[in-house]
Amino acid sequence: MPHPKWGESPCAFISVKKNYNGDTNDIVKESEIIAYCRKNLPRFMVPKRVVFMAELPKTSTGKIQKFQLRALAQNFVVNENLPSKKITGPIQLSASGQVNTQVQG
Repeated sequence: MPHPKWGESPCAFISVKKNYNGDTNDIVKESEIIAYCRKNLPRFMVPKRVVFMAELPKTSTGKIQKFQLRALAQNFVVNENLPSKKITGPIQLSASGQVNTQVQG
């Protein structure tokens, strides 16, 4: 995702298990994932944003389509003083690579 000083900044995309039953005790928060990464990764590799998706975009052979994730990350801006926005609806990618989301903020 774009960063005003460094050009790019890491962004993590996480898919939720298909058999997830919605139990609120099982939900891992964005802040917990970032804290875990801070403990286990070099500082420059720690994601600034974590995006939860029902499913990552994949090819017919099952490979993750990273270019579509990059297109989605271009919509985010790194500003650690702003509150995190929650994506409330499904993330949809059009055939042209356009990203359509519903953001709550």
